[in-house]
Amino acid sequence: YLVYLNTELPAVERLENPEYSLPTTIYDRNGRKVDEIFIKRRKLVTYEQLPGHLI
Repeated sequence: YLVYLNTELPAVERLENPEYSLPTTIYDRNGRKVDEIFIKRRKLVTYEQLPGHLI
């Protein structure tokens, strides 16, 4: 059972260095945000920003 469980877990290195799919932000020549391009719209948040019912 433990061998099977271990084969299903991701490598420790992958957990330590996750790849985030963040949106690409497009700005105009004046630095104003024009648009965002994304497949999945993810946003990095701090622990303090998480709602209480989620924790």
